[in-house]
Amino acid sequence: MSSEEAAASAATAEAAAAVPLSEAEEAKNAGNAAFKVLAYDEAIVHYTRALALEPDNPIFYSNRSACYASKKMWREAMSDALQCVDKDPKFVKGYIRLAIAQTELEAFDDAETTLKAALTLDPSNKTTGEQLRKLKAKKLEKAGGGVKQQKPAKVLDEAQRRELAELQEQTNVYVRDLRGVMGRMGSIQREAAACQNTSRQVGSLSEETTLYRSVGKAYIKTNKAAQEAVLSAELETYDKNFKVKNYARHKKGKGVIHT
Repeated sequence: MSSEEAAASAATAEAAAAVPLSEAEEAKNAGNAAFKVLAYDEAIVHYTRALALEPDNPIFYSNRSACYASKKMWREAMSDALQCVDKDPKFVKGYIRLAIAQTELEAFDDAETTLKAALTLDPSNKTTGEQLRKLKAKKLEKAGGGVKQQKPAKVLDEAQRRELAELQEQTNVYVRDLRGVMGRMGSIQREAAACQNTSRQVGSLSEETTLYRSVGKAYIKTNKAAQEAVLSAELETYDKNFKVKNYARHKKGKGVIHT
């Protein structure tokens, strides 16, 4: 490199350094620093702050998902990974994070769908292939009553590589299925959050408060205790019917209630 080129490169670097980072990027960098020293709770705080400033940034969701995964909080990790790929459907790392969480939650069919979607975006991604092998091993372990496989996972052979390459032809099907799952889970989470919000509001009222509960187009007079019982039953129904394992078994996009 000539002295002129070196000077130009240094000037470019100085100019880039002079550009101030956004508040969200500063929060992300703080989160990255905390993550590197395994301070996952602190990192989550920083990534959450970054998301409050830039709620459509898929990288912030991906990073926070990684923190939750490191803490083995798989439902939270899955929720953030879903948000990540929803914000950027071409972000392969988001699909991998989602598949890892789905695998740990034993949503094996959905994890496979997620990984196939990732493969259609980047067939040569080694991490996706490794996760697919881990998924198959988990399924075998589960089917065998928890007996671990003794043989280590093998590197993909040529036949397996061809098989994975053929999955590209199914891109539209897999991506559509995955986005449908995300849409249903988002709808369920919104309904559950609304129910919880109503429950908190009712809980703040006095016992003597007269309430009215909507039933279809009609309103029925009720009291605080009765309304709390109804809301509690509704929340239990969400929790019972929309757990991840049922969602994996019935393919109806059941989600986790978040407060």
